[in-house]
Amino acid sequence: MNILLQTLWLTTTILIRQLVYGDYDPLSYNCAESSYSYSLGGKFQANLNNTLSRLLDKASTSSFANITNGTGIDQVYGLYYCTRNIDHQACHSCVQAGAHKIVQLCKSLKEGILWYQDCTLRYANRSIFSLEEETPVYPYYNYTSNVSSYILDPYRDKFEITMEGLVNQASNDEGFATTLVNLSSGMSLRGFVQCTPDILGAPCYRCLSTALRLIDLWANTIVFLPSCLLRFDIYGSPSPINPIPQRHLSVGYIVLISLLSVIAVSFLLGGFWFWKCRPTSQGLLIKVTQAEASIQEPTERGRVHGLARFTYSQVEEMTNWFTRKLGEGGYGIVYYGCLSDASSREVAVKVLSKNDAPKQFSTEIDVFGRISHKNLVSLVGYCEEGTHLALIYEYMARGDLKVLLTDQTDSLCWKNRLYILIDISQGLDYLHNGCSPPIVHRDVKAANILLNQHLHAKVSDFGISKIFPSEYVSNLSTRVVGTPGYLDPQ
Repeated sequence: MNILLQTLWLTTTILIRQLVYGDYDPLSYNCAESSYSYSLGGKFQANLNNTLSRLLDKASTSSFANITNGTGIDQVYGLYYCTRNIDHQACHSCVQAGAHKIVQLCKSLKEGILWYQDCTLRYANRSIFSLEEETPVYPYYNYTSNVSSYILDPYRDKFEITMEGLVNQASNDEGFATTLVNLSSGMSLRGFVQCTPDILGAPCYRCLSTALRLIDLWANTIVFLPSCLLRFDIYGSPSPINPIPQRHLSVGYIVLISLLSVIAVSFLLGGFWFWKCRPTSQGLLIKVTQAEASIQEPTERGRVHGLARFTYSQVEEMTNWFTRKLGEGGYGIVYYGCLSDASSREVAVKVLSKNDAPKQFSTEIDVFGRISHKNLVSLVGYCEEGTHLALIYEYMARGDLKVLLTDQTDSLCWKNRLYILIDISQGLDYLHNGCSPPIVHRDVKAANILLNQHLHAKVSDFGISKIFPSEYVSNLSTRVVGTPGYLDPQ
């Protein structure tokens, strides 16, 4: 009977915690599937558990901490940071939930990050301290209360001035700034920005500026990057963006807890009876095995790689029926486009048209499903509808490096050229040494290096790249492929 009461108490405690904290499901998470994996029960897992435990201890007294544990290939780097508008108790609760979730969501992978409203938690087998990283990024949209763009357009300048002021203030002070301003007699704007304390100054400014650029429409509430976050809320008429709901234990919840407790007791008593009258353990094992096997169903390509799938009509709409051509490659034409969702994000759409396009299409999706790096172009999604194949990438405003190098009216200074070379080398180093298994691009050239508006370079076009098992890297061979008359230096 004591065991039954203890179990009931534990069940009730869990139910209360889930109701108070909403089970602490993260707003989003990212597990670097291209990173190395670790063996369950091995040394890396032990170091990871130790790192998360030590981080949790620090969360009781500090809103930020970074810790490293172990050496060599089993070394773990971990950090968390909580928003500055919560107390240490709330910070500890958030990190505690994150430490529990991240090992489930990123099981066996050596790198992962998850975002909550109140905290960010990440770990990796590489140094992640004092880094200003633009990826992975997660924009949180409030879909429940859309704000009419035409109504808020008159206040857009004030909004931009306010948020840019917060970015400047945070980068010049302690990596944190917040404000509340009136947009009109009926509307107010609350802005909030924060960086991790290990990237203050210029890195903080660049991180928050990147987040600010991702706010294209007013429906965007929070933008999370690995080392910073930017948030705003609109209050008042018309059609306000409601703030993210806070956790409260209402009378309704208390009643619900009581009902769930009664149900829990019933289940426990029923379970006790079932245990006394249960069938053989072997029979149960067979049933459980069959049940587990039944859920191992193949998933579609996009879900496996975490990519959005678009219909061909959506591709036509986002490109305005292919009106603006950006360029033409070996396997298709690239068009400018904008997503039709609330973000209106600018994209580049490659429509594949060659006979061997399906092979290049599959290769790019397979590669992009494994990689995530600030110096590699991001794949937003794809279209695979009959004979229509298209790949949707992030838009790089300055185009490719080849055009920029040959354009006499917009010549690059040597300082910018050096930065571009560093960006390229970091992207290739990640492909060769940061991916497991390693990836060889096989067509590195100026035309496949794209630049954003700030001249940050990213490697693109993985249609003929090759994934090599790590045991063959020291003795790999590949035929000459790519651009005729040009040999990739890899």
